[in-house]
Amino acid sequence: MNSGLDSKTPSEYIKEISDLYFVYRRIIDEKKYKDDKEFYIYSSFIQKVNRAYEKLDGVERQIINNDFFYEDYRYWWRKIYTESTYYRLKSRTMKKFIIYYEEN
Repeated sequence: MNSGLDSKTPSEYIKEISDLYFVYRRIIDEKKYKDDKEFYIYSSFIQKVNRAYEKLDGVERQIINNDFFYEDYRYWWRKIYTESTYYRLKSRTMKKFIIYYEEN
């Protein structure tokens, strides 16, 4: 299997996924797709991301949301985790998300 990670860090790869996710959602929401085939491509991608996300637990979802999908503020985790715990959880979460995303 050829991973999208080939020349990217896990963080870069997930950021790319999240950027596409919002672009494709906007295209579908605004009905700016050309035809049924294009709609299917966009909606399939969105479903693939959603399925990967749904397989994560609550802590993992929080990390993916706050660090990649809804980047409200940079150090959201400081009141919850120590720095080492946060980075350990984030690393493990990114790996799991990518595995779940690519198995779909």
